[in-house]
Amino acid sequence: MDNLLHQDTEEVETVLTNRNEHGDLLVFGSVTRDLLILFDDFSHASQQIYRDDIKKAFNSIQLYPSTAQVEEMLLSAHECCQNTDLNSLTFGQFAFFASLLKKEYQERNITFANKEGSLIVNRKHSPRTNHPNVQVFLGGACNPTTWRKEIAIPILKDHCITYFNPTAELLLFVIEESTRGLSSMVEAAYVAGSGGPLILVLRELPETETTIAGETLSASEKEDLNRGRKFLRDTVERVDIPVFTDIETAIHCCAKVIKVGTKITNLTTDDGAQPVRLADISVDDSFIAAKEKYDDYNSGGSGKLTLNEVALAYKAFSGKALSQDNVEMLSGLYESDPSKIRMSFEEFCCLLTEMLSDRMICLDWLFNGGPDILHEKDESVFERDIFLGGSCGRSTWREDVAIPLLKKQAISYFNPQLPDWSMKFLGIEAEAKKHSRLLLYFIGNESRCVASMVEIAYYIGLGRNVVLCIQNFTDGNLLDGVTVTGRSLLDYNRARSYLSDIANRASIPVFDDITEAIMSAIQEIKLSSRESET
Repeated sequence: MDNLLHQDTEEVETVLTNRNEHGDLLVFGSVTRDLLILFDDFSHASQQIYRDDIKKAFNSIQLYPSTAQVEEMLLSAHECCQNTDLNSLTFGQFAFFASLLKKEYQERNITFANKEGSLIVNRKHSPRTNHPNVQVFLGGACNPTTWRKEIAIPILKDHCITYFNPTAELLLFVIEESTRGLSSMVEAAYVAGSGGPLILVLRELPETETTIAGETLSASEKEDLNRGRKFLRDTVERVDIPVFTDIETAIHCCAKVIKVGTKITNLTTDDGAQPVRLADISVDDSFIAAKEKYDDYNSGGSGKLTLNEVALAYKAFSGKALSQDNVEMLSGLYESDPSKIRMSFEEFCCLLTEMLSDRMICLDWLFNGGPDILHEKDESVFERDIFLGGSCGRSTWREDVAIPLLKKQAISYFNPQLPDWSMKFLGIEAEAKKHSRLLLYFIGNESRCVASMVEIAYYIGLGRNVVLCIQNFTDGNLLDGVTVTGRSLLDYNRARSYLSDIANRASIPVFDDITEAIMSAIQEIKLSSRESET
């Protein structure tokens, strides 16, 4: 790709036609030019690319964001730019995120080495030494589902692959709409965290009325179950494992993993998989930072920056001044006197996209030790002692019990409870957990805690330091005015028991009294502090 300083006159004339309906200039060099061609293929002439096509567009240039990362993109774009809805990105936004992901892939040495274009990640993998007799374990939803008999077993038999054993080479979990799937969700999350060979089929419950084992789910229970499934998807994608929605496709991928030896993480879109890479990257931080710098220098309040203000915003964002050559080239692109140039944030994103490209010779400082806002440590995310996870909603265990005890002992903590929680806080919480010494979870009997049980299993699998307090439901428990009884009572308590069993096997302390659990967590923090001092 050519860089911004090496465009000839003919190219500049072509660039002038590359504007959106508002007259914003979208092409500042070969990177934005190529991305605009791609964007046009997926935007269907709407000048926006919609949710259903965003992953497809990224995948076509071998970028594989997770579902949570796409949500971060959409939310930050909506909040920073007042997009008309939460379901689309403009070209400038898409280009900025694409260049950010590409840069991260390059820095973490992710390459595309095989003929199918599958990703080869330079990581160490432990070779399997003991191959069990049974190759695929069929986990997940049970009665009244029939996916094993009608779909899975016939396909596996066609491939001469043995199945149904918990010590199998490959663990296939199917969590679909006909059951709550709580224990299976907990188990799948643990397998993902512990690095097990997992293929997951995951479907959310429909918006229409849903009945499970003769029980019609309330709106609040359905919301809790779907939130848990979103958390499961996120935890699995964070270890680069693709998540399927189609059972048959997933089983054919099982066959390829078993018979061809393809790594699960190297399944491609050609296989029907949705690959994921670097799902731990917070993609919205840099975008928000760019918008903040842009707004800081919009002194006239017109919504557009003069060239001088662009230079100041660029310097504040990157730490590098625009050169005179840059200024002259921008004047040529706009065919305007520098004093008359006015740049929208959409155009500023496109300009920064070129800056993020490793082809930009004039900006090679960005990749050679110069200031880089994309990787500047956020000092607000400091290491805390304890993350307070678990029951939220109307639960007051944090304010009433945990926080007073922690403050008394001078123990720092992170409280994730908010009056109006949404999935946009998923990345923030993940960072908080990452920077907490101990994860304390209270699974109380005043809330279902589906998402919390999923993430606990995942973090136990990762080997994190966890303390648990788990309380079972009793027959007649009221949740949002609905009595927990019958099959629902059995499902929720079985999941709690399974989680407790996972914790016990990992030597994780499990309590049924929250005060005892908090005091245990405090003692662990104090002990680790004394050990670090000696």
